[in-house]
Amino acid sequence: MDNLANLSAGFGDTLTLGATKWIRKKWNQWADLSDSVNPCSGYYKGGKYSAYAWEVVFGAASAARFLGTKAVIRTRAALGTDLATSQIIKTVSTISGRTIKVIHKVTKAGKTIHRDIKFIRFWPF
Repeated sequence: MDNLANLSAGFGDTLTLGATKWIRKKWNQWADLSDSVNPCSGYYKGGKYSAYAWEVVFGAASAARFLGTKAVIRTRAALGTDLATSQIIKTVSTISGRTIKVIHKVTKAGKTIHRDIKFIRFWPF
C-alpha cells in the first residue's frame, strides 16, 4: 500500500505542478498527521517520471491536434423558403490526413441557428 501511495503521489504531485503536495501538507498540518508519502522513494520517483511521460505523450497529441489541422468547409445552397444555409465543417490533420472533427452548422441571416458535432476523434494520428 505504501508503494502505491508513493507512486500515485509522485504522479499527482508532478501532474498538478505541486498543488496536491501542498494540499497534502496543509491537510496533514490541520489533522495533525505525519506525511505517509516518501518523496525520496523509488516509487515516488517512478510516479514522477510516469507523469513526465504522460505530459509528453498527451501534450504532443494536443499540439498535433490543434496546430496541425486545416478546415474544409462545404456549403450547400439555401434550404427552403427561409434561405438558411447548411455547412459541413470538417477539420483534417495535416500530418496524417485523417478527419479529426465534423460539425454540421445551419445559419440564417448570418446567425447560427443549429450547430451539431457529428464526429470527434481523440487521437489525431
